[in-house]
Amino acid sequence: MKDFKSELNKIKGKTLMVIFPHPDDESMMTGGLLSTAHKLGIRTVVVTITKGGAGKFTFIPKENQLQR
Repeated sequence: MKDFKSELNKIKGKTLMVIFPHPDDESMMTGGLLSTAHKLGIRTVVVTITKGGAGKFTFIPKENQLQR
């Protein structure tokens, strides 16, 4: 596998745009890539298709789990 920094260097002066369906997906999936691209001087743009309002937080820990 090639070093992704060397691959990012190929797009210096251009824009890296990522498109995700939900807010925060970009952080979990490509946060490191976007951060590195920004540090290399690459313009980064994140597009989210939805506001994320239909999502549900389904894991609610029990009180004894919170105390651990």
